[in-house]
Amino acid sequence: MLTIRQEQVYFRFYDPRVMRVFLPTCTPEDTTQFFGPIQNYLVEDESPEQLLRFVNTGQGSQKMLIALGDPGQTNDQQPKAPPPPEQHLETESWRGTPLKEEAK
Repeated sequence: MLTIRQEQVYFRFYDPRVMRVFLPTCTPEDTTQFFGPIQNYLVEDESPEQLLRFVNTGQGSQKMLIALGDPGQTNDQQPKAPPPPEQHLETESWRGTPLKEEAK
């Protein structure tokens, strides 16, 4: 990338501090080009208790929060696991299609 002063810089799209600012500013066309075949980007939030999930809606990116467990909790204090995927459709809807096992 070139700056206004024609200085070459690297676009650190992989840096969560950059992604959380960049994606909400993209036009729908920029979003579609950036996402390509990718369905979701999960990015660290400023708060360690949550992730940001960005989805290409066709009209730009949509940002959603995903709450994480408390890192200070021990295993016996962790909340109960969610129900199996077939009973928890909301989780399945953002995972996309699972990869098929390679033929041996």
